[in-house]
Amino acid sequence: MIVTAGGEALKRSLDACPYIVKPDTREHMALDGQGLTTVDDIVEAGKHVIACGAEIVIISHDVTGDIAITRDNVWEINAQVATSRFKNLVGADDVFLGGILYKLSLEAPLEEALRFGLAAGLASAESEEKICRNMAVIEQGMQSVTVTRL
Repeated sequence: MIVTAGGEALKRSLDACPYIVKPDTREHMALDGQGLTTVDDIVEAGKHVIACGAEIVIISHDVTGDIAITRDNVWEINAQVATSRFKNLVGADDVFLGGILYKLSLEAPLEEALRFGLAAGLASAESEEKICRNMAVIEQGMQSVTVTRL
């Protein structure tokens, strides 16, 4: 199960031990009442969700940056792109998650899936259409994405 939710819906979903949790922090950079103002805050909140049974937690902290937390590792995912190139942010977060799921379904390592997912989300944000379907553009975009173990 994949969960993208916030507030009470997120709390209730954790009882089902979802595979991936992507908390909705767009309106308020908080999770379960805890402010997410620093990377340490984000990692601590993510580890709490992992302790509830999730396998992977991905928390956005910037338009081009996310933190991924698993039981064993923490990664910061960043892209060096100018946000002035963005034409359409609607659905970019969904494409990011879809890209991760796509790569994981092909049994790619999580780091590769995270890079691909962010590249896909950014390619969609730079596209006039809601979703960039051009694999070459997404793969080229992966060159600007870094995944760093924290």
